[in-house]
Amino acid sequence: MMTSLVLAVLTVPAAEPAKEPPAKLELFAAEDWYKGQNGKEADFVGVLMFKERPKDVVGFGRFNPYTLVMTDGAKTTVREVYVGGKPELLKPYIGKRVKLTGKAVDMEVEGKDHREIWPARLEVVPAEKKEEKSPERARQEAILKELDRLIREAEEKQKREREKQQRENQEEEVLACKVSLIQRLNRIVSDLEEQNQNLESRNLELRRELLKKSEQFYRDAAEKKPEPKEPPAKADILANHKLYKMEPGAEKEYLGVIQKEEKGGYTLMTQAGKAFGKMSLHLYPDAGDPLAPYVGKKVKLFGKYQAGATGTRTFEFVLPGRLEVIEEKQKPEPRREPVTIDALQAITHLFPDSVQPPAGSKPGIDPEMLKRALEGKKE
Repeated sequence: MMTSLVLAVLTVPAAEPAKEPPAKLELFAAEDWYKGQNGKEADFVGVLMFKERPKDVVGFGRFNPYTLVMTDGAKTTVREVYVGGKPELLKPYIGKRVKLTGKAVDMEVEGKDHREIWPARLEVVPAEKKEEKSPERARQEAILKELDRLIREAEEKQKREREKQQRENQEEEVLACKVSLIQRLNRIVSDLEEQNQNLESRNLELRRELLKKSEQFYRDAAEKKPEPKEPPAKADILANHKLYKMEPGAEKEYLGVIQKEEKGGYTLMTQAGKAFGKMSLHLYPDAGDPLAPYVGKKVKLFGKYQAGATGTRTFEFVLPGRLEVIEEKQKPEPRREPVTIDALQAITHLFPDSVQPPAGSKPGIDPEMLKRALEGKKE
């Protein structure tokens, strides 16, 4: 039984190898939809990949089972390949490196972007043949590869040593700079401390001097009597007071000097020729003290005269309404005529004996002799 099975297996003809598809294939270059699509033809080289449509996808959205994966160095680009409802055309080329000549078409369908290739023709890109290496060649390449590795390691080691040396040099320079900077800072701090001490001593001296000047200023201010300010030349005393306005009688003019009494109150000292008079001045209790600045001044006073009696006592006073200060003019000194030489000589002629200068004296006028001459003339 076993022998029969082995013989049956050996007698089965071997399967024929799969036929390679055509290296070139015309696809959709002649189709109207291809000709009507805008864009220029270009070559797209990559590996053709296939993916079945997922069974759980619902709807009639656009789906392309074929994609072309294009690699350019480290950059990889993928585009869908549109087959126009004929997916069986490209099945023999799945997994092969091909060149598709066609148009790049980008569109959006139901919110999804499709970057497609509409192919006009296909061409298989032959795989690069690897050159078989002899054992000697392989050994040489291995030796060269090992030398390259050793050289790179030596260069990297030298580079690390140089960088380490540079870092050490930089650290030494930085350390030297830090030491120099610290020394400079110490000098600066010392200078600042010395200046601060000088400033403190100077500040102390200035404070003492300022304190002395302040004490002297306050002593002078305490000893100095304030200069009295000159009152206005014209002033209303009781003129605007409501009681004054209600007083009967007209205002009269009085001329005199205002004096302050020892027991309080004010009087107006008047003079008529050689006769002097005193008139009492009365102020209302709420009128304040408006006459105080005018004590000792000569004024022209306008007021209402009041007189009467209370029981056996009589009274009279003036209610001052307003006043004007009278500026006293200074009397000019009497003019003295200068004594001339001619006048003195005339006097000597009138009294020759009394003003004759003694023998041997210089010519001139002796004041004592002139005085005696004048006294003799009066007699």
